Amino acid sequence: MNAAKPEVWSTEQAVETGASRAAIWALLSDVVSWFRWDPGIRDIEVSGPFRRGTRFMVTRAGGGRWLTRLVEVTDQTGFVAETQVGDVRVFVDHRIEPLPEGRLRVVFELEAFGPGGEEVGRKLSAPFAEALRELAQLAERQEGGACLAQVSA
Repeated sequence: MNAAKPEVWSTEQAVETGASRAAIWALLSDVVSWFRWDPGIRDIEVSGPFRRGTRFMVTRAGGGRWLTRLVEVTDQTGFVAETQVGDVRVFVDHRIEPLPEGRLRVVFELEAFGPGGEEVGRKLSAPFAEALRELAQLAERQEGGACLAQVSA
């Protein structure tokens, strides 16, 4: 028996920062303000608190509107959001990882499942590097520190 494997496309971007975990988490968990640091987002309407199962409607800056659902939330550590775009199911894992000397690594990892996953995945992940840089710099500025964010693929 030859079972077909699902088409999967994935990518990951990360930024290193000197901002605190609390500062990064405050920005990540404030969904309606994501547009402040994510150039790919024009607007978000949220249907509840930042916890598993909460849904929000994302209006992309370049056009398109998608319903997104939080499928996993671990306080101060990360969350996974799921979005269905046509036949493509997209998961974005947002993680805060510790580094030596008190620094942090903030990671956005996208997996797109289904036919056309690469096209959808590339479109949705295109602003990741800039969003991560802006997120880290905003957190650093809010804490009064120097902006030392470094993005890596």
